Amino acid sequence: PGGTTGGGSTLGGGNTLPSNLAIGARGNNATALQTFLTTMGYYSGPITGYFGSLTRRAVIRFQQANSLPATGYVGPLTRAAIQRSTLPAHQ
Repeated sequence: PGGTTGGGSTLGGGNTLPSNLAIGARGNNATALQTFLTTMGYYSGPITGYFGSLTRRAVIRFQQANSLPATGYVGPLTRAAIQRSTLPAHQ
C-alpha cells in the first residue's frame, strides 16, 4: 500500500496504458501490452515491442473474454478492462 507504479510499463491491477494502441504501434507501451497479455495467458509470441498480428489476435482474445467488441484495437474500453484486470498470483 502506498507504493507507486513505474511509468506505465506494468499493466493490470490498477495500471493502464497512457494511450490507445493499434497494429503498427512500437515502443514501451506495446512491450507492456505484450507482457500483460502473456502473463494473463492470451499471448505466447515473442515480446518485441511491436504490435503486429500476433498481438492483435491476443488483444481480440482478451476482448472476447471481457465481453468487449473484438476489434483488436486497444481503445478506451479495452484500456479500462486492462486496468481492472488482476494479474495471476503466480506472476
